Amino acid sequence: MKQLKAIYNKPNPPWADKAVEANRTRIVRAFGKKSLPELATPTDKTKYVEYGCGHYGCVYPTQEMGKVLKITSDPTEVALVKYILKNGSAKEYLSGLVRYYKILNLNTRYRKRDVYAILREEAFDVGAMTEDKLYREQSRKISAFLWFARHVRDMYVKHGSKPGFNNKVDLSYTRWRDTVEYNNNNLIIGGSEFRYIDMYSLRNSWKIPSWIKSSDRAGFALVGALAAAEDIAQTPEITDIGETLMWFLCKGKLLADVHLNNIGKVIREENYREPMFVITDPGHAVDVVSLYSYICEE
Repeated sequence: MKQLKAIYNKPNPPWADKAVEANRTRIVRAFGKKSLPELATPTDKTKYVEYGCGHYGCVYPTQEMGKVLKITSDPTEVALVKYILKNGSAKEYLSGLVRYYKILNLNTRYRKRDVYAILREEAFDVGAMTEDKLYREQSRKISAFLWFARHVRDMYVKHGSKPGFNNKVDLSYTRWRDTVEYNNNNLIIGGSEFRYIDMYSLRNSWKIPSWIKSSDRAGFALVGALAAAEDIAQTPEITDIGETLMWFLCKGKLLADVHLNNIGKVIREENYREPMFVITDPGHAVDVVSLYSYICEE
């Protein structure tokens, strides 16, 4: 099985291992004794076996089957995990995402960021979808969602603090939503056609018309993100991912960094222990205008 190390092959950063070592007792109290990662060598109690490390932290295998320990300093990830844990009743809508069990503030800081421990479901074959030609359609649609989501994120980063920005995005979204069409499975918004095949082959010819700017551009891209999420929800093998993306949009949260290297597989009893694709790292969540009244039922 391909673990995270196949994608994130950085060695353990010392601060992550130190965070585990300094908080072993607290982690055991909060998560249980089996939640601790294994030592890399019996004689060195400062280094642990890991599945992979990224910019913000590391994922460690635990001694409990099907669960991993993640050490992270990413404040956006922490906020999203806390939000997910508070919405436990929405479990049926979150089946397209790895399951989070607990989170703990380690009272440690790294580069002026708080460090947390997260106990979550283990995933495998992370990033493998990019190499499997059987999943070209799925890859294209996930890439399309990412493309639109990043445009929304960029507009919110640049203009989101301006007074009335959300209201303007809401109006823009409503206007562009009525222009959505499909042609040979390609998405059309306001007459601009976005071909899925261009995303998968990396011939990125997608362009939002240059005259669409600021809040109007965010509304336009938000329509594209939702349309892509709806497509994903109707596509075999990744239906659960699409429904999860739509649930977050209902709540006014856009997962803006769901790329193919953040897609992996899990084994669950309710899926008859057949591997299923899920989002393994939801990445940055952008607070956007809530689409509740448009796509969610009371």
